[in-house]
Amino acid sequence: MDQKPPPPPPRQQEFLSPYELENRLPELSRTERRSKLLMAVFFITAMVLLVLAIVVPHLDADTSADTSAFQRLGTLFGICCAACFVLSGFFFIKGVKDGKRLKLLASDNITRIVLAEVFELEAYDPVGLLPKGEVAGAGLVESWNTISGSDLIKGRYKGIDFSFSDLRLSYINETDQDAKVILRFEGQWLIVGLAAELPSPLWLIARKGLGKLAKPDVETGNTAFDKAFRIKTQDPQAARHVLTPHFMDSLLRIGQKADAGVYVGFMGRQCNIALYSKRDLFEMKGVRLSGKNGIGQLRVKIGQDAKYITDILDELLVHGHLFGGGGRQ
Repeated sequence: MDQKPPPPPPRQQEFLSPYELENRLPELSRTERRSKLLMAVFFITAMVLLVLAIVVPHLDADTSADTSAFQRLGTLFGICCAACFVLSGFFFIKGVKDGKRLKLLASDNITRIVLAEVFELEAYDPVGLLPKGEVAGAGLVESWNTISGSDLIKGRYKGIDFSFSDLRLSYINETDQDAKVILRFEGQWLIVGLAAELPSPLWLIARKGLGKLAKPDVETGNTAFDKAFRIKTQDPQAARHVLTPHFMDSLLRIGQKADAGVYVGFMGRQCNIALYSKRDLFEMKGVRLSGKNGIGQLRVKIGQDAKYITDILDELLVHGHLFGGGGRQ
């Protein structure tokens, strides 16, 4: 019987003093941008040289001219093109490594601290994600076989346990080498503990496009909710007990606040909430670390991303009969 490979050793965190942080993060940010710029320059140059390498040998020359000169020139362009492609690949890889290094340093010294101020933080892994089995077991997204993600958070907020990560779910036909990657989900995924186990699983699937016009299988009496969600359950009576008017309004508000399609699944003592936002939280996109007060701007951005989660949890906490935590309906 094959044995599973041992888990990788835990990543060694790197903590910096405030002075080191103010210097290292902007420096690494500049290095990353420089690598990306050089990658783009060499790639564009390679494409231009490739065109020249193809066109020049076929140029019409005067009968008195040495046509082999055009062929030699085309060969030279081809060699330079290959060299530029290699350099473009080198700087692409370097930029990826610089970006990962930058994220890890920022996560150890900024993101983790900001999250600990908001949550009772049990664990935070900037390159971790929710287990594939738990995501698949939720039954919210169909037909996917590839999972990736980042920023795994585990902790408590106002008395309720939760887990979170950014996720990307895709489908790839593994029997077709040229198969395209079909995106099934990209956004945020929350797993929240329930106050009690529900008698039957319940799934709420965001309606899309013309699906909003279809007649719902289970009608709630809330027209806006019935247009927004498709209800899947084997026990409609139990579903109506969960879907109180206040809770349906909260789910609609969650979709509005998150600006995302909302998928909700109740199974056992867990509630899975998937927000198809096509965003990736806790990243440094849009923050210029090398600019004035770049570190401060990053802290603000991380705080805003944390609020994205707390806004959802605050909506759930109002419904204490489902989520506990001292909420009230």
